[in-house]
Amino acid sequence: MEHRIVALSAIGAALAFIAPASAQDADEVPPITLGKRIGDAPVPVMTMRVEDLTCKERADLPEDAQCTEEEAAAEPADDFSNPVFSPEDEAEMAEAFGIFRQLFPTTPLTTEQEALLPQAEKLANDLVPDGSYARIMQDTMEPIFSGIFGDLMDDPASHLVDVTGLEEETFEELEDTAMEQALALLDPRYKERNRAMGEALTGLMGELMGAIEPALRTGYSRALVKRFDAAELATLSLFFDTPTGGKFARELLPISADPEVMGAMEAMGPAMVGLMPQMMEEFEAVTEEYGEARAFSDLTAAEQGQLASLLGKAEAELRAGEEALNSQVEVEEEIGADATSQEA
Repeated sequence: MEHRIVALSAIGAALAFIAPASAQDADEVPPITLGKRIGDAPVPVMTMRVEDLTCKERADLPEDAQCTEEEAAAEPADDFSNPVFSPEDEAEMAEAFGIFRQLFPTTPLTTEQEALLPQAEKLANDLVPDGSYARIMQDTMEPIFSGIFGDLMDDPASHLVDVTGLEEETFEELEDTAMEQALALLDPRYKERNRAMGEALTGLMGELMGAIEPALRTGYSRALVKRFDAAELATLSLFFDTPTGGKFARELLPISADPEVMGAMEAMGPAMVGLMPQMMEEFEAVTEEYGEARAFSDLTAAEQGQLASLLGKAEAELRAGEEALNSQVEVEEEIGADATSQEA
């Protein structure tokens, strides 16, 4: 279970985006977040529906989410020769990642642009040579995975929870030395195993990124002909044919993922702090111009009845919802006030 969750999480991290979950029927069990904890901080790694978990995977959930004896007896034995994803899973994954095409719609090429594609394809091959994304994964993502998942999977308290079934609170007062000695009895090679899993995962992620390189080259070709004319493409081709130009083309993608470049994102924090007052002023101006949403209690009696009818809810339910929302806002304001006073 842990291996499956970590692998799925890594795929999401490497691809940078998480596709939205599929719509659920109203009578389905709501999704739950599975994850680990590092210290007091929860680290969610995947959201799944309870009914998608095996009976063994439900063992750590609240009693009302566990399998009945009949369900457990009917569940087939583990067969680790089967792939993690079923054909249905694969179809859902393909459909989910189809969101990229919806988020980034393209326009058809003109006849002139179509004619330039062969010229642009050569440049795309220079920009995305075979194995370039695998190299990025190895050089850039491997340290990230080692940091995130190394801390996550090597945390002794978290691992003791997994292998003993005891509550995490059991280990809160224990020294790390005692927990490591306990794990020396239960699972002495867990860190080595985790390292090997991380290496295997990085390699597989390199293969995954390599598998999408042909599609990326196609995308680069079509993007190039939309931005450069024939003469400009010819100039780029001449440059890429030189030793310096060829090196520049091959290194362009790795440069964009270089730790020096990625680490520069640290500057976003101070920049965001500097822009925050301006952003809040602009938000307030927009709110003043367009007004805020009305609460249920702001409506007239006739409007309240109309809303209840439209939503298929009793007016009492809508009042209760407004009260719950107000309570949540009050709690958030109190937390914010506490944080501000502590900083002061």
